[in-house]
Amino acid sequence: MIKILWVEDFDGGQFVHSTTDIVFGDMLPNPPHRESELQKIADNKQIVLRTNLQDALKYIDESNSDFDLVILDIDLPAKHQEDAEFTPAVARLLKEYHDNDKAKLKEQAGYHIYTNLIFKYQYPADKIYFCSKHGEEQNSIKTSFKEAKIPEPKIYSKENQHKEKIQALVKKNYNDKYLSLRRGIIMACDYFLSELENENNYTVYFDEKIIFDKKVKIEVKKIKNNFIHFNYFVKKGEEPLDETTVADYLKTIKKQFPVVEAQNKQGDFKLLLRAISYIWHAAEPKNINRKNTMAWNFNSIMKTVRNWIAHSDIFDHLTEEHFAYFVICAMRAIFEMPAETQKYEKVLMSVFQTDDKVQFNQENVRHQMEKKHQKLFAKGYNKAYSIQNYLNKLENIQKYDKEYSKNFKFTKELLNSFWFFVNQGGLEYKKTMIFDFDMQYPKDKPQQGIFLDDFICAIYPHSFK
Repeated sequence: MIKILWVEDFDGGQFVHSTTDIVFGDMLPNPPHRESELQKIADNKQIVLRTNLQDALKYIDESNSDFDLVILDIDLPAKHQEDAEFTPAVARLLKEYHDNDKAKLKEQAGYHIYTNLIFKYQYPADKIYFCSKHGEEQNSIKTSFKEAKIPEPKIYSKENQHKEKIQALVKKNYNDKYLSLRRGIIMACDYFLSELENENNYTVYFDEKIIFDKKVKIEVKKIKNNFIHFNYFVKKGEEPLDETTVADYLKTIKKQFPVVEAQNKQGDFKLLLRAISYIWHAAEPKNINRKNTMAWNFNSIMKTVRNWIAHSDIFDHLTEEHFAYFVICAMRAIFEMPAETQKYEKVLMSVFQTDDKVQFNQENVRHQMEKKHQKLFAKGYNKAYSIQNYLNKLENIQKYDKEYSKNFKFTKELLNSFWFFVNQGGLEYKKTMIFDFDMQYPKDKPQQGIFLDDFICAIYPHSFK
């Protein structure tokens, strides 16, 4: 699931239904015939629809080209009919390149959006798709590219006989794991940066200061610990996180995922995971009240990541699924969050989608957990079925049993460890399997909206491999 900028005027609004169907197919099933109705549906799918040159350029500037794919029409009106004036940017294009001829600007609108993206924002050309209905439009824009000595992009014809090819290209990008991971991380960072500006997450009190030999009461605003939940289990002597540190942390993470997938993607993943997990050097999960099982669980996982990443090659081969898992864990560990699945989490969970026809099987999970437990504790006494014992055992293997750990997939085991949290629920140290999670795996259903249910359904096909 990604964010798409779609610039299309539907031939003056005449072909809203047919054009949407040709471009998106079953991604936007049964599209409406009215543009205003389509806008609402598109917004829910993270498709930003703009219908003229002026609005498109304005959105690109305001968003700082923050989208993952662009679908462009060629022939577009210069501005919305209700706009009284042109913006300076469009007025300049009209005057300098088209002698104030609005009809000529209309024919080249897509070209101007394209060049704005690649030259001003260094946006990758292979993430911009031209879709045009008229052959004469294609000839006009091809001439413009040739005269400007710019490599001619691929232009797809919006005809029924070509719709399968267009839909396949759009769907491939929409379901791309890297782009979905990128979008989910950006959404997560934006969400929590916004929450840091929310006055409800602060406590206001008055403190006395001596100013010019007089006691003066000043207002002090402090972030609540029950928002930055991480601060409840910071080690003694370590500084708690404040809003400035958290904001810098989120801004740093957000910048690390370009639209273009890096050639050394796995190396980048490891460096970024190191940056994400760094703050857990100051954490001691056992300091937290174990009644808050979710926070305790996620912080235990991230503390283990922090311990391992500094001293081993365990994370040299991270996949998008691994990274999405750790980002979800990290955000739930740092911040106090509701039981409902957040929008960014839904996007990150989409990274786990698989074509396998997997059905959730509780007995299979129980059996796999018992096998994992028996294998790990074969050399010692039968430890309890708890996530902390599981993580502690993994830690000991990683540190002290080098021969055994050579072929051990520690990253996978960090994902599997979550099932031991689900099993024991209240963190009691049970020596019998008490796994009892009553649910069905909703493979072909929308996400149910409860985080724990949705998360388990997302990671299930990737567990115990």
